[in-house]
Amino acid sequence: MSGSRQRVTWQRALRCGSSSCVEVCRTTDLVHVRDAKDQDGPILTFTRVQWQNLLSHIRAGSFDGPVHGP
Repeated sequence: MSGSRQRVTWQRALRCGSSSCVEVCRTTDLVHVRDAKDQDGPILTFTRVQWQNLLSHIRAGSFDGPVHGP
């Protein structure tokens, strides 16, 4: 993916009103996700099935709740 960063189209959610968003790039078999404010940073890559499962969990509220961190 790193060698093709200039040739792909990244999309940001229409509801994104700030730089606190992610951008998504869909290819034939994969979905790539990056931080909109760090476009040269790391890219997460999912298969289409993994991506759909993640979206289903997000929509179902599986990740809602208190944030636990250091």
